[in-house]
Amino acid sequence: MPSRCLFVLLFALTLALILPGCGEGGGERPSDRSMMVTDRAGREVEIFGKPERIAALAPFAVEMLQGLGVEPVMRASVRGETPEAWSSIPELPISHGAGPEMERLVASRPDLVILPEPFAHFASSVGSATGAPVLVLDVRTLDEARLMFEVLGVLTGRMDRAVELVGELDRRVAAVVAEVPGAGSGDGPGVFALFGTPDAFYAFLPDSYLGDLASLLGATLVTEGLPEDRSFGGFAQFSLETVVSRDPDVLLIVTHGGVANGVIERLQKDPAWKGLRAVREGRLGVLSDDLFVLRPGASPAEAMALLHGALYPERVGDGG
Repeated sequence: MPSRCLFVLLFALTLALILPGCGEGGGERPSDRSMMVTDRAGREVEIFGKPERIAALAPFAVEMLQGLGVEPVMRASVRGETPEAWSSIPELPISHGAGPEMERLVASRPDLVILPEPFAHFASSVGSATGAPVLVLDVRTLDEARLMFEVLGVLTGRMDRAVELVGELDRRVAAVVAEVPGAGSGDGPGVFALFGTPDAFYAFLPDSYLGDLASLLGATLVTEGLPEDRSFGGFAQFSLETVVSRDPDVLLIVTHGGVANGVIERLQKDPAWKGLRAVREGRLGVLSDDLFVLRPGASPAEAMALLHGALYPERVGDGG
């Protein structure tokens, strides 16, 4: 998998017509500007002109584009509640097995398609069907959230607005971090964060989006060294023995679908799980997958505030 620092923007200004086949979707598209973007999958994609009809199938990109003043022509269907501002954007079903519903995607006539990393293997077929360039983009760190604003700002010709949004993001994040004694020190609690249910789940790795935010709040994910899942970047499969051996101070459950579904109750009754110190001491936190899995990078300050409350409930209760 490409490094999380791999995202690179390269600019190539040209006064000539782009020759057929230069772009991922092929075809002759006159423009006085083209850009080469190296995406999350390590693919070099040429973007012609300034995209105006963007199919944002990576949910984080929907909110970022709207912040830039660009309304996507399509977004992926997601579970649970979505921002009110999304209601006017047509939804597109997308599944891990079949990918996006191609007929409806083609009918939206996109001039750029943004896919999230887990769907990278559909990039070629999406590009062939739509004739549009396809970028695989994702957010794994707060730095990448900043970078994605800048990437989308450059692509859409709204870099000034992107700079404003990054500045606003930094101010809001700094306000949350300022409330945490020893933030960034790594002296806070050891955390095991799982995504799913006790019967089928993944562990968040330290270089996941949640792991990056936790480190800024002084906590450390205890999943260092676990092998990353091939399909889901930032996550690992694991055994209960691994959790027991690392005995975290805090156990976080990021629910799949936004509801707890009795996960905590099951953990507290399960003999294997209730032996953990975090379970015995009630250091359990439940978070929705919305801001940590579905839309990482969309609202970092809000995500950090929620994570702060889950990691340090005693401070929240004391008004700290």
